[in-house]
Amino acid sequence: MFGSINPDWVLSGLTAVYVIATIAICWANWASASAAKTQTAEMQRQYQNANRPRLTIRFDARSIKDRNIVVKNCGIQPAIDVKISLDDDFMRGVLSVFPASPLKSAVHSTILISEGQEFWLLIGDNSIIGELPKKLLNVEVHYKNITGETYCEKASIDLSQYDFMTWVNPTNNKVWLDGRWLTMQ
Repeated sequence: MFGSINPDWVLSGLTAVYVIATIAICWANWASASAAKTQTAEMQRQYQNANRPRLTIRFDARSIKDRNIVVKNCGIQPAIDVKISLDDDFMRGVLSVFPASPLKSAVHSTILISEGQEFWLLIGDNSIIGELPKKLLNVEVHYKNITGETYCEKASIDLSQYDFMTWVNPTNNKVWLDGRWLTMQ
């Protein structure tokens, strides 16, 4: 029975099976390499996102009366070429009630904020906040990492919401409230 089978056809059939198997293996390798390339790119993106400067913007008081914008680098790289932009209408209002405001020079400066460092920008004392014609402050901070990638953080701070602010003295747990110091438990 096997004597009537042509050996050339058997070899042709085996060759066809090997060709199909080789094509399937090549396709599987290509799909695996594509998935690995995508996964590697995502890992690089996550690594770069985790290992970069990351600036936060907040409103705070450093003493009983002063009011500040605080820019803090919460990342693990220094923020380079940091430029702080404040809303033009807000700046005009600040300069109308506090012509000597240090914000005037801060918005024209380029600074470096190291990892973990806070940069405090004095708006003025709490009485100035009440006199401002515009109480909504829009802040933009543009900066770079050490490889030159650029980032931008934005915040809108409604200063009218902070009339209640008091100051906490972190060294002795006392709070200034209604003209006197209260001890915090």
